[in-house]
Amino acid sequence: MASPQQSAKIGAPREYDSDEEVSVGERMDRVAEEKRQALLDPGPPWKEWFLYSGAKWWVGLGFLIVDVWILVTWIELGAAILFGPLLVVSLYLEVLLYRYLWYRPSEPSRNFHASWFTPVRYGRWTPEGGQLRAGASLTDVEEGPNPHEFL
Repeated sequence: MASPQQSAKIGAPREYDSDEEVSVGERMDRVAEEKRQALLDPGPPWKEWFLYSGAKWWVGLGFLIVDVWILVTWIELGAAILFGPLLVVSLYLEVLLYRYLWYRPSEPSRNFHASWFTPVRYGRWTPEGGQLRAGASLTDVEEGPNPHEFL
């Protein structure tokens, strides 16, 4: 049980010294500046953020769940030997889907050919893919000089 002196301290308002007041004031100024900067440049909209970077984790988690589900199903059926080929097919389809959604080449080329491993020039959920679907030309999307500006 608290003594009468301690109970008086518990209910009493806290006294601040000048150093604490300065640090609180500095923190409040810093927070106000951060709020002002956030209002000036809010960043990408939620939809773009989720599609371009946030959904990657959820899709990866979904791939893991599907792989574990396949493993458990084949183990319960007693045909664990068939798990290997099915897992290979599953992993290939997962990589293909991931590349379809988020593929960004390290060096873009003008003569793109779809292949078994690279289904699209730019992923569907990438900024470049969105620009191409919106009607921008490939020279607008790729960095570097525009070849049409030269003789």
